[in-house]
Amino acid sequence: QDRSNVRKPCLSDPAVLASMVAKSRDYAASVRKFGLQGVYVAGEAMVCAGTVGVHEVCFSPHCQTRYQRWLKGRYGSIEKLNAQWETRHRRFDECKGMLTAEARKCDNVAPFVDFREFMVDVWADAFREVTDAYRRGDPGLRVGHTHCFGAVPLGATDIHRLATRAGLTWGQEYPECK
Repeated sequence: QDRSNVRKPCLSDPAVLASMVAKSRDYAASVRKFGLQGVYVAGEAMVCAGTVGVHEVCFSPHCQTRYQRWLKGRYGSIEKLNAQWETRHRRFDECKGMLTAEARKCDNVAPFVDFREFMVDVWADAFREVTDAYRRGDPGLRVGHTHCFGAVPLGATDIHRLATRAGLTWGQEYPECK
């Protein structure tokens, strides 16, 4: 099993997002003539640590750079981040995501929580990009989400954030998959 903790494909990689958007838009446009009522975007089982796998979402260079920008937007200054994290970073580019194993050894899990919150945003932003692309291909298309694993504390899924940020019109969960 791959233990690199790099999501393949990385949802912060502009080329990956562009490909996903183009495929979604083109698919919706190609089936529009058939009167398709809706499509769904599936959840990612591999990020549900403790359920299926142990992936810690994405530690790719794309995600780490984006995370540093996210932290700067969240905290505004490195001093505020250091106060919350109880660290002595000099710059945001010194900040990295934290693995579960690291968090279990720390008294302050703020870096871990921030990274998980960031990864939820990455996932929700990717959903929004795909949802918008589907609707560019077919403006009347309803887009929903199907998710087998429910709310898993170490997964990067926040159904409310996905629904509101991505503009999903329906959702389906399969509790029997747990």
